[in-house]
Amino acid sequence: TVRSRNMGGTHPKTTGKLYGIRDVQTIHDMDQAGTSAACLEFKCSGMLYDQDRVDRTLIKINPQGSCRREKVNSMLQEYLVNHLPLAVNNDTNEFNMLAPLDPLGHNYGIYTVTDQDPRTAKEIALGRCFDGTSD
Repeated sequence: TVRSRNMGGTHPKTTGKLYGIRDVQTIHDMDQAGTSAACLEFKCSGMLYDQDRVDRTLIKINPQGSCRREKVNSMLQEYLVNHLPLAVNNDTNEFNMLAPLDPLGHNYGIYTVTDQDPRTAKEIALGRCFDGTSD
């Protein structure tokens, strides 16, 4: 299981406030023994209700039980380093990031879908995540 905690990140009115927690079961990789992955849902960054400034959502990803973080997508890591601020991460098992403002796509391991119906958008994004594609 992998836990995702989503919080207000950069907006002064929401910093540190919990938006939600998601627990997701990992799926074993058939090609790599002892490896598994998970498709996590998180709140995107963007303009808040006050339309004053954006909030880059703070996402804390924490593997549970015997799961552990092995590596982070190198393209995503480079993007985060070049789009400050960086989320502080003192726990080597956990991965923290401020959600990107840009729709990065599958090369970064992020699948963004916009649809009038949130349920449809979620289903499409999860399907793309499991397939590892953008379409």
